[in-house]
Amino acid sequence: MLIFDRDGVLHDSRERAWRAHQTARTEMGLWELPDLTGPHELPLIYQGVLSQSLTRWIPYEAAERFWQRHARFTDVTADESSHGVIS
Repeated sequence: MLIFDRDGVLHDSRERAWRAHQTARTEMGLWELPDLTGPHELPLIYQGVLSQSLTRWIPYEAAERFWQRHARFTDVTADESSHGVIS
């Protein structure tokens, strides 16, 4: 089946991205990064090139490791959710 959508929103992964941010931040002890209160605050860190977006708070190398861990957490939790499909 092929589905077309005019506004581009078929999947909302903000909740998973927020949880991955919080988990990676805590596990890595990156307390310099913002403690986001919810998915609505994601634009604070998701700006342009991901690793560069974090260099306001942490070194580039740490940002690279953060995003690698963030991606792993996002993948791990993908099976736990309904994949964010909007009905």
